[in-house]
Amino acid sequence: MLTRARKASSGEDGFIIIEVLVSALILAIVAGAVLTLITVTTRSAASARNHSVAYGLAQEDQARMRTLRISTLKAENKVVSEPTVNGTKFKVESKAFFVNNKSGTASCTEQNASTDYVEITSTVSSTAMPNAVSLQSIVSPSSGSIDSTHGNLVFQVTNAIGEGVSGISITGSGPSTFSTSTDSTGCATVADIASGNYKITASGKGLITPEGTTTYSKEQVGAPAGGTQQVAINFDTAGTVAPTFKYLEPKTGLLTSAPVDTMQLFNSENGSKTLTFGTQSLTSRSATLEDTNVYPFKTKYKVYAGSCTANDPDPKTEGINSEAIANVAVTGGGVSTPTIRLPALNLSVTYNSTLLKNVRVVLTDANCTSAKREYWTNKAGHIVNSNSPTDLESETLAVGLPFGKYNICVSAFYESRYRKNETATAEVKSLSTPATANVSLSGSGATSSSSSSNQC
Repeated sequence: MLTRARKASSGEDGFIIIEVLVSALILAIVAGAVLTLITVTTRSAASARNHSVAYGLAQEDQARMRTLRISTLKAENKVVSEPTVNGTKFKVESKAFFVNNKSGTASCTEQNASTDYVEITSTVSSTAMPNAVSLQSIVSPSSGSIDSTHGNLVFQVTNAIGEGVSGISITGSGPSTFSTSTDSTGCATVADIASGNYKITASGKGLITPEGTTTYSKEQVGAPAGGTQQVAINFDTAGTVAPTFKYLEPKTGLLTSAPVDTMQLFNSENGSKTLTFGTQSLTSRSATLEDTNVYPFKTKYKVYAGSCTANDPDPKTEGINSEAIANVAVTGGGVSTPTIRLPALNLSVTYNSTLLKNVRVVLTDANCTSAKREYWTNKAGHIVNSNSPTDLESETLAVGLPFGKYNICVSAFYESRYRKNETATAEVKSLSTPATANVSLSGSGATSSSSSSNQC
């Protein structure tokens, strides 16, 4: 008797399909992993092969530089070649630096400034491998290989706190010419050059010197025959000093803006040099000056108004307080905004005892006669902080001025005559009590004329 096979239910058919799909998915995952492993292994092998080629190129470059004369080797500062090996492009950088036997580095400090050995570096890189290969070694110049009539120049470039500044370009012209740049320590060595005097120029990276210039320049820097000359250079990021100037207005008893044209900045680290910012002007003044090019010395600057060094406010001799001299710390890229006090001058102009408005006043610094400043009188007959007769409605009684002794000249066209008087002087040095002066266009020293030349 034959027995008929039982037909599988539709539910069992579904399970079989799922099992097949799961099996296919697992097979795909395993195949993908195997392919990834093969790819990684292939890449790793290629990278190792390229690394081996790069190492060989670095060794070849080291051997090449060892065959060069010292006079040629000293020029091997970042010489670049780009060979192609088995279809892969490589970049070979060759560098040579004179280094010191005592420190074993390219030191530029004075005690380590001699150039005893040459350190040669070969660096090979490629986009086909993740890391560059770098080899270094030392070449000792053989006896007599350096000309005894030649010398060396060693440059050390530092910032305000003594850190080395890299990337500063340095050029020299004289018995020969050269061009170099500082390394990561701020050091640059120019060895085996013709002895004699050179003009040195250095610049770079938008930095400034202590003098506020973007370029360092020095004449007559000597490279001694058979010796080494050390050259120290300073560069740093500029800071900003932006003071506000004020004086005590006698009418209100309040501190009032005092437009000035110049200010001086002094720092003991800069020797006896006083830097003047702004341009002394007859008419152009501002209550806020901004010098954006100040070298950030470690110590503070003394900042005060004016351009005449003979009038520098001295607390010991003038009996003034420190408000007239701001002690300002300057940082690279920073901004300092002190408030600086000025003494005041209360000047009135009369004609037959009548206070006059719209009178031109010219103040000349007695110690620096080129420093002249123009003002006008207001409706009350007093000098005001204006460089044109447009502020005549002002009711202030005085103006703020840099410290100094001033010769006063006043002039006006009044009662059909050009009138002038320039006999008065005023010493302006007190922060609390304004200097006072009254100048008459009809009194002693006054002149009158029909000619417009009779003016200040």
